[in-house]
Amino acid sequence: MANLRAFRQAAILSLSACLVACSGGSSDTALSTHIAATVYAEQTSGSPGQTSQTLPTARPTRTPAVTPGPTATMQVMLSGESYTLPSEPISPINAGRLTELAWLGYGGSVGFTQPTAAGYSPDGRWLAVAVAQGVYLLDGATFEVVRPLADTADVQELAFSGDGKLMAFQTRGAVQIWRLEQDELWRELSLAGDSYGGWRTSSIALSYDGLRMLRLSESAIEIWDTAATTRSGRLPFAAEGSTYTIDDTSRVAYSPTGEYFVALRASSRGVFGSLPSMIDIYRASDNTKVDQFRGVAFAFTPDGTVLASTSGFSLEFRRLADGKVIGEARSFGKVADFAPDGGMYVTFSGRSVVISRTTNGDRRGGFEPGHDVVSAQYSPDGSQLLVLAGALELWDVKAGTLTARLADRMDPVGTLRFSPDGRMLASRHTDGVLRLWRVADGAVLHRLDGDRDLEISFEDRSSEVAMSSSLSFAPNEDTLAIARGRDGFSYWDITNGVHRYSIELNNCNPAAGVAYSGDGLWLASIGDPHQSICLLPITDEDKPTYLRVEEQGRLTSIEISRDGTLMAAGGHDGRVWVWKVEDRKLLWSQPLHGEYKTVTDLEFSADGSLLASAGDDGVVRLREALSGAPVTEIINEFFALSGLALSPAGEVVAVTSRDGNGAGLYDARSGDSLRVMAPDFDMARVFAFSPDGKLLAASFEDGTIRLYGVR
Repeated sequence: MANLRAFRQAAILSLSACLVACSGGSSDTALSTHIAATVYAEQTSGSPGQTSQTLPTARPTRTPAVTPGPTATMQVMLSGESYTLPSEPISPINAGRLTELAWLGYGGSVGFTQPTAAGYSPDGRWLAVAVAQGVYLLDGATFEVVRPLADTADVQELAFSGDGKLMAFQTRGAVQIWRLEQDELWRELSLAGDSYGGWRTSSIALSYDGLRMLRLSESAIEIWDTAATTRSGRLPFAAEGSTYTIDDTSRVAYSPTGEYFVALRASSRGVFGSLPSMIDIYRASDNTKVDQFRGVAFAFTPDGTVLASTSGFSLEFRRLADGKVIGEARSFGKVADFAPDGGMYVTFSGRSVVISRTTNGDRRGGFEPGHDVVSAQYSPDGSQLLVLAGALELWDVKAGTLTARLADRMDPVGTLRFSPDGRMLASRHTDGVLRLWRVADGAVLHRLDGDRDLEISFEDRSSEVAMSSSLSFAPNEDTLAIARGRDGFSYWDITNGVHRYSIELNNCNPAAGVAYSGDGLWLASIGDPHQSICLLPITDEDKPTYLRVEEQGRLTSIEISRDGTLMAAGGHDGRVWVWKVEDRKLLWSQPLHGEYKTVTDLEFSADGSLLASAGDDGVVRLREALSGAPVTEIINEFFALSGLALSPAGEVVAVTSRDGNGAGLYDARSGDSLRVMAPDFDMARVFAFSPDGKLLAASFEDGTIRLYGVR
């Protein structure tokens, strides 16, 4: 105990000296040292009213984590499971047996995405991650999935007890508390009496031993007896009749030793008008309020004696024992966490993360994730930062580089493409990100960022480029051509995930569509202006040639048959053209979708005998590809159809609707609807058949991709 006290005294004296240096003056050194000695004396002698609860004397030791090597970078998500591939192609006869086989990236059977909360346990042993499909427990050193804890959705915060043995999170209408070592649900606290029935997410915190829980409501801090599963008290906010906005910026937390707890309430509305965001410090032993002040974020020093809080551009350091400000520093955003040794702290604002020195507030490093930052926490050994910013990522503190992506955010999908051999699936999302999935087990083989890897402008990412047929596999399966904007392509080696080269074009608009020729020697895209087809040889020397469309109207889509013999294009005036590739001869053109109605999608059957088209008139039409003779029409009397995928055998058409809930399967010859029993199938937004027709990939509004097959 003597050694522990000496260590804590040294830590307090060091921090106090740091704060004096931070404030820029040396005349207050003696006063700061006196304050530190006073704090130390209070801790060793004890304070009145602290005998009702046994408190720990130090924070649990955080076990250093193993830093992942470079090979961990963006290779897989949290897990991947193989599944049994179906044995028969999807057809009108067996479509009724269509079954959901796997989810790519959600927290379902294959992979994890959409992280909503994450955090290390106080001892560093565990890393808990909440994703859209549930809560999972990972090894804090290796990041291997230990076990799933619950399949509940919408978990916004995870709270550990100070000893690291319990973890709590709010579900719909209740708070679950789990024993981590035993892998069991210990208690469930019903929130049925809450003003919102417990459905509104609120910040929670567990005491050091987990026997007490704090929960923020709009008018008070609720105190719960977790063993008895009852609410034992409440601490009303100062202004009578005031209610506070409890959102994702509100927070309640215990100090590392459990001696104090702190509550942050977002801006409020009360009887005296609007009130600013406030931070309250309480003594845990008797719930006495120590201090109250303005602030928008807070973090505890590792020894649990000082609170750092952000207010405006200032970072203030307060002694928890009496709330006295003992130092200030410049703030680069909301304070989030201190390094385990207390020498550095991290702040974030928007898409920026900044690491600063505690002694003087100087900026020592930082980085910029791809999305707005929600939280940042030091790893147990202090070498990395766990950052939740859309994705859940690990960043190297010294180098400021991304070392691993543990769970990813997935925006809605604009394009789905299987590789020619069906082993890979490419998805392009509305935020410009492109993912290459291994179909067998759902692993993410490569992830290309729209800003960094593809150099896509924000304007292109937010409009045409991510929501069109703007990528195409080469027939030899080693290259993926990606439209990186309205004026060029990027060619990527999909085996090694490396960029080969880019081509800039002045008179082509790849964002409107990309298609490889059957021999892989050239690419076709829409010309600019949109009244021609741009034919681009796959060499640096050859210049593109142009196939002029005689009829007036802008081209909107393009497709080449799998055998490379036919090429089709659709336009703004509802017209469809088909050419013979060998001699560029126009075989036919027809106004299939009505005047002033855009052709939104085109697809050939595998043998090139059928061509399916969708348009703004809400109808899918099938034609004989060589002659243009009508085959059938697919009409949904309730929904306007807008997208399609044609099975390789030309027997089944998967269609999507403009309204987002009219997706379904149809017989390509008769136009009859095929009954599908799979849940939520009608909500699909984009479809793609595998080359052998045994798998159907579907994307949904939440960014997930599901694989379907016949069982």
